[in-house]
Amino acid sequence: MKKYTGHIKNGLFLVVLVLLFLPMLQSKFRIVNIQPLKGAVQATADPYISGSNWLSGEYQRLQEQYVKDSFGLREPFVRLYNQLNFSMYNQTNAEGIVIGKEGYLYEEGYIRAYLGLDFVGEDSIRKKVEQLKVIADSLEKEGIEVVVLLAPGKGSFYPEYFPESYNGIKKGKTNFEVYKKYLTSEGINVFDAHTWFAEMKHGVHQQNKLYSKTGIHWSKYGEYLVADSLLAYLTQVTGRPFPGIELDHIEYTSKLRDTDNDIWQGMNLIRPLEDFKMAYPVFHRTEEEHNRTRVVTISDSYFWGLYWMGLPKDYFADGEFWYYMEQRYPQSFTTSALVDKANLAREIEKNNVVLLICTESNLPRFGFGLIESFFK
Repeated sequence: MKKYTGHIKNGLFLVVLVLLFLPMLQSKFRIVNIQPLKGAVQATADPYISGSNWLSGEYQRLQEQYVKDSFGLREPFVRLYNQLNFSMYNQTNAEGIVIGKEGYLYEEGYIRAYLGLDFVGEDSIRKKVEQLKVIADSLEKEGIEVVVLLAPGKGSFYPEYFPESYNGIKKGKTNFEVYKKYLTSEGINVFDAHTWFAEMKHGVHQQNKLYSKTGIHWSKYGEYLVADSLLAYLTQVTGRPFPGIELDHIEYTSKLRDTDNDIWQGMNLIRPLEDFKMAYPVFHRTEEEHNRTRVVTISDSYFWGLYWMGLPKDYFADGEFWYYMEQRYPQSFTTSALVDKANLAREIEKNNVVLLICTESNLPRFGFGLIESFFK
């Protein structure tokens, strides 16, 4: 009996020893191939040592942070901690994420936008729209159309699943309502996907969900609908033919793809969360010849799905995507390429259409600096 007890003790000691040294071995030799963490995770650089930062204690502080952020097996430990916190306390360690009823996940900005908690004021919105009208009129004389796409948001699409903590907050005036009013009254071309999605929520597209439970962007099926209708709208506004999209078939799966579960991905959990069976359209462009009407798109992340559908390359005559009016794509995939704001008019004049896309949580930043830079 003592012999077996000794073996057990030795075995447990060996296991503990391995667990203690495994992170160090992983950090040095990368024994296991580990999936990196998702979301806004910033890598900490190994600090450079100098006489001044050593004497001041700054090097020691930076080195301690570097070790915390880069030790071996950090990723599975973070996921385990996040999963325990979520499963036991229904809490998330992802910044800005709100857990709603029945497993619906939100980014807090979309809830605030729906409730009007981020309202910037009617005078501010009216002034910005009037400035955009001046820009649109001047560009129209050069044969360039300005089109605004008001994208929906998950907060306005699923307000019934907000957590109980928001029940006592009275809904106020929203940026979307006021922007829609002034954009329309000024005669600016508006593609209102926000209202359109709300109308489709309980309509013919109810089976093919426009938003998932665990994602923040419109679904892949929603992106297909927007792309198809947007191309028809651009044809109407410009008088120039744009290629169309023809649906081949729809694939249905409970294994979510791309951004349909991007909030869950950013939470860095171990177990997937229950969600809808989502629809994934398979389609093709109707015209073989490339469109010659060049479109530059200025947008937040809501355009990424349309980007990877091939809109800029196959439908917008290789038009660029200016992400938040900062990075230029596709150039920024290979090098640092920023929007040339000093020569903005010259850059815009290379295009036939300026497409400005903004979802409701980003309306306080409407234009992303385009209007201010153009006036300068």
